[in-house]
Amino acid sequence: LALPKEFVQNADDAGAERVHIVWDKRSHPSDNLLDANLVEYQGPSLMIYNDAKFTADDFRNTNWKIWTWFCVFDPHCESLLDGGRVVNLNDKFLDNHIVDLMSDQLKPFECFEGFNTSLFKNNSSKEFLGTIFRLPLRSNSQAENSKLSKLSYDENEIMCLFDMMRKMGELLILFTQNVHEIKVSILENEGEDFECLFSFSRSISNITNLLSNTNLSSIRILSESTECTYEVDITESSNHVKKYLISAYSRKRHLEGIMASCAAVSICDGIPNILKTNTLCCFLPLPIHSKLPFILNGNFELSTSRRELTMKTIDDKRNTGQWNNELLRDYSVPAIFNLLNLVKSYLQEPEDVYSLFPVELDYISEHIVESFYKLLPTSNVPLFSTITGFQCLSNIKIIDEDIDFKMQIKIKSLLDVLYNNKLMSNAAVVLPSKIFKMFYKYPFPSDLFLSLANCLRIILQNVKNLNYKEAEEDHISWGGFTIG
Repeated sequence: LALPKEFVQNADDAGAERVHIVWDKRSHPSDNLLDANLVEYQGPSLMIYNDAKFTADDFRNTNWKIWTWFCVFDPHCESLLDGGRVVNLNDKFLDNHIVDLMSDQLKPFECFEGFNTSLFKNNSSKEFLGTIFRLPLRSNSQAENSKLSKLSYDENEIMCLFDMMRKMGELLILFTQNVHEIKVSILENEGEDFECLFSFSRSISNITNLLSNTNLSSIRILSESTECTYEVDITESSNHVKKYLISAYSRKRHLEGIMASCAAVSICDGIPNILKTNTLCCFLPLPIHSKLPFILNGNFELSTSRRELTMKTIDDKRNTGQWNNELLRDYSVPAIFNLLNLVKSYLQEPEDVYSLFPVELDYISEHIVESFYKLLPTSNVPLFSTITGFQCLSNIKIIDEDIDFKMQIKIKSLLDVLYNNKLMSNAAVVLPSKIFKMFYKYPFPSDLFLSLANCLRIILQNVKNLNYKEAEEDHISWGGFTIG
């Protein structure tokens, strides 16, 4: 999947909004080519179109030192001994006949609307506002002689690639800055229309600036400091697929640029979609998974293979991985708090918010888990479900896990009655076992917890002060306890 991701990334960097990937199964004429040695590349190909005109800087980012010209690359330096050929089709001093002489070379590109050879003739003022890459598919004979790869691309290989893209389609556009539509098609025969296999499109709504509590029209987390939440709807081939809730947090550092992180979760009918593992993203999905209960995105520092994060360990002499450590610890956690705060209002069951608390550890999540629970006591985000709604940590008491769970629920029901009658200043909360253990692992104040003895003391001290008429009306919430 690295190849399509690379082209989507380049298109996104160039400001493109749409990407169209086409498996061109046609064989094209080969009489009029830029070079006679290019005949064998006029067969089936993979073509990638985007609707942005690449600039010199965009191509420089791909290590290709070219402008907006027609270019052919030969990494083997065999068909083209100098490794490539460049023709400026828009050069007004260029003889128009050169376009006719290489007309078959340009023929495959004419399947895209707006592209035709008349654009490059008679000093036309029009131009093709887009970019097309054509990748001839390696045949069996070419694979045998290739110095790059012995893998040939037949129908099975292409369909396997497309299947991978379809499975990963949502993540390919979830965090991109500009690209909001990816389409994958087949072109069987000359003169036919594209056969769309699938497409993914994205719409963004309800962008809220948390710093000013105002609505925004767009998100640019890599160009400015921001703290916002928003919704994303992903549609596959005209059918709505998923709604994602996303929180973005970025800050500009003095010399090192923007550090940015996003946390996202999909939600359906008020139920969050919690997976055992989630893909890590660097604006496009990485081949890296974490045990975090949400999708994490950030401008991470990657290894040269782009297959893993660079992380700092106690054995490192250099500052390698420090960027990622800080991004996970100091920038991702605020985004996570804001995501949890956003998710609450969408949930059918308030307690489902706990399913998004990070608890499982791996080399990525360990930085987030530690920071999350250390910052929780000072966080003003109300994340704990109580009888009167969500409260922040300073306004609750947690019933000890040592008490049998069924008894915890009964005790909570009775404490809720006391709280509703203003006989307790803090609301009682029962936490899932995994989260409760995290509260014991990290230094939380001991008076945050209610042991069985504490619960009974509070009940016995305050039950005589109850308004029994009101309490009897709330009898159903007493969980089986009776008054008097």
